[in-house]
Amino acid sequence: MTGLLEHVFTVEEWDEMGRTGVFGEDARVELIEGRIVDMNPIGDWHASCVGRLNQMFVLLLQESAIVFPQNPVRLSRYSEAQPDLALLRRKDDFYRSGRPGPSDILLVVEVADTSLGHDMTKALYYARAGIVQYWIVDLNGERVIDFTDPAEDGYGAEREVRADGQLTVNALPQIKLTVAQIFG
Repeated sequence: MTGLLEHVFTVEEWDEMGRTGVFGEDARVELIEGRIVDMNPIGDWHASCVGRLNQMFVLLLQESAIVFPQNPVRLSRYSEAQPDLALLRRKDDFYRSGRPGPSDILLVVEVADTSLGHDMTKALYYARAGIVQYWIVDLNGERVIDFTDPAEDGYGAEREVRADGQLTVNALPQIKLTVAQIFG
């Protein structure tokens, strides 16, 4: 099997595949580093947590940012992730004119019940793209891992927050919540 070439897809090719229906309407896939990656099905606990986060952020943010749940964000020419939730800079057209990119993203949140390993790997891709803050809500570990200080080789700072520990959206320091609030 040596000498085989692998095709690395661009986001333009990825978008065209989506427009032409290459993937079914309910396909759970994303483009990471030019490769099409299957995403795990969404379980009840996962869906509940994303719903809770969505509601909390909508109420806390009011109109200071856009809550963007389970929608694509463009990380680079070769990566378009579909995080569980992203907080975006306000834009009047709600990104109808184009997908949000790294400079638009204030926070990315992934919720992990069966995907912790994959979500930890995605930290490198989010850091390389310059995503300023990334949270992994680890349902099984009842914790949130907060990544900041992005660089080409990963995040410079990583901290684990449990129970009544407080989380702050660094780009919106007025937004604070506890891990206990996330887990209900």
